[in-house]
Amino acid sequence: MSATATLAVAAAFNLVCTGTLISGELRTMWSKDRKTEPFSTVLRVDLSLHRWCEGDCKSTSPIQRASDTEILFQLEEKPDIGFDHVKLVNRETGAFIDRMRAGGFVMMSTATCEKAAFTGFPQKRF
Repeated sequence: MSATATLAVAAAFNLVCTGTLISGELRTMWSKDRKTEPFSTVLRVDLSLHRWCEGDCKSTSPIQRASDTEILFQLEEKPDIGFDHVKLVNRETGAFIDRMRAGGFVMMSTATCEKAAFTGFPQKRF
């Protein structure tokens, strides 16, 4: 395998993440009234293409930002309607967070991710 092909393979990988989903009203997020359940997801990542997808991967999205220590997959902020969504992984620890806030409701997944073989992106139609 050429050096270029080796780098391309190293830049494309899956992340298999398992942890906990917490959801509920913001005011009760850290109380016993919050709802918790097991969480798992698979992210497909290609740093050279700057693309990613999740789950069954019907379509890809651009990576917002990638550094040696963190990959920021999604950052959406709409303060005028009280909405924000952030999804990121720490490349050194594997710590993953996916937090969405809409008004007074919050859903937050925390997990640990492990690198796995890249399973590809969907074929482009055109």
